[in-house]
Amino acid sequence: MTSFDVDIQPGTGFEFKNEVFTVRVEADGFDQAARRGIRRAISRAADWNDRHADSLSMRLTDPQAYRVVGVRNPEFGGAAPTAGATGATLVVALDVESVLAALASKLGR
Repeated sequence: MTSFDVDIQPGTGFEFKNEVFTVRVEADGFDQAARRGIRRAISRAADWNDRHADSLSMRLTDPQAYRVVGVRNPEFGGAAPTAGATGATLVVALDVESVLAALASKLGR
């Protein structure tokens, strides 16, 4: 298993907030890491709700209330594009210098 950092965007029940938090999970690949990241976000919300039972606003524990906006392997700094809960979000991280170096080596420069 490999460690992955999963960027999660929480929702309010009507829309997604303009904030993202990161959870670290162990997984065999990017897709599994995304699923585990959502489960970890729900678990954190449930724990918060238990600790703050007297709060007026509880955190949502529905899987549809969270979407993955990024998955990356912190060891390599790479990211994989992921779709949000509705498939509307695509995040792509690209190391331009690495791409240019790979292109230059292919062209023999």
